[in-house]
Amino acid sequence: MSHWQEQIKYAIKDLGSWNHFCEENNKSEQKIDPSLESVEKKYPLFIPQSYAHHMLSLSKQSPIHKQFILNASEIKSSTQGYIDPIGDQLHLKAPQIIHRYENRVLFLPTQICPINCRYCFRKNEIHHDQEIFKKANLDSSIDYLQNHPEIKEIIFSGGDPLILSNKKINYYLECFSSIKHIQYIRFHSRVPVVLPERLDDELKEIIEKWSSRFSFHLAIHTNHWLEWSKPGLTQLRKIQFWPWQLLSQSVLLKGVNNDVHSLQELFTHLYNFKVRPYYLHHPDLVAGGEFYYMSLDEGRKIYSQLRDLIPTWCLPHYVIDPPTGVGKSIIGQVLTEKGSHKHQILSRKGNIYHHVEIIS
Repeated sequence: MSHWQEQIKYAIKDLGSWNHFCEENNKSEQKIDPSLESVEKKYPLFIPQSYAHHMLSLSKQSPIHKQFILNASEIKSSTQGYIDPIGDQLHLKAPQIIHRYENRVLFLPTQICPINCRYCFRKNEIHHDQEIFKKANLDSSIDYLQNHPEIKEIIFSGGDPLILSNKKINYYLECFSSIKHIQYIRFHSRVPVVLPERLDDELKEIIEKWSSRFSFHLAIHTNHWLEWSKPGLTQLRKIQFWPWQLLSQSVLLKGVNNDVHSLQELFTHLYNFKVRPYYLHHPDLVAGGEFYYMSLDEGRKIYSQLRDLIPTWCLPHYVIDPPTGVGKSIIGQVLTEKGSHKHQILSRKGNIYHHVEIIS
């Protein structure tokens, strides 16, 4: 078993283990209130010990703790949001395949993550065995892909696809290589931030091996520059030179990064590490994560200020992904009724959809 796999096996998986870890490291002030056990039963805790050390180096009120530590609001407000806040179920076309956009699909080979984000838009599906994660014969997914030549890109998502073993990743790439019209492979992952040791030499060799067949992209999920530990930054410098393009995707979260200076710092540093800021997501209306939500008006103001502070080539697309399942829309294509939380969203196909915000 490799070191990174040991980190997964021995990760902090419950409130008691976190509190014991805090005591062992003389950080008792960062212990979690035992009354939050009811939250943990519905939305479990999961933090690798290597990353927990980084968290303990920060304040309990840091933007990092607010993303990963249990919050009473997760169960207090969970009747307002959606189990499937972006309409994944509407586009489930084959086992573990979501086909929303014509030329690309999401492939969901795992529901395991290296850390449990409290705002995750799939937090209810991941922890409660929803349809999109039901295991099936890979042949069914291959058949679907082969019968849809318009599909050019496979996006490995989940869960976190880089939690898969190197053997499994290589196997999937080998299977997909037989489909002639597949040109691009993209991984969406938290791993570079919270489990950088997983990006090992064997994975590099696999990416290099298949780089003559596929064009690779890695979209790193990161919301705040404080997330990055020294080992994470060291590994980020190394993977710049792997045969893939580095992108970032971030979520605008109330209490975490809903200020222009946090985003300015994040995107400029990422760009300096050769990571192209790609998407800034408006928070999804997910059940159990409503307390992170903010209005579109608030988000627009922050993004407008951001445009004045950083170069446009360092500026990600600000998008919303509504529960109707129509897919991402640039915020500039959203019309808001004055003095209300009612919006009209212009889809990528030119259709208009109505959307009402839930404001906690």
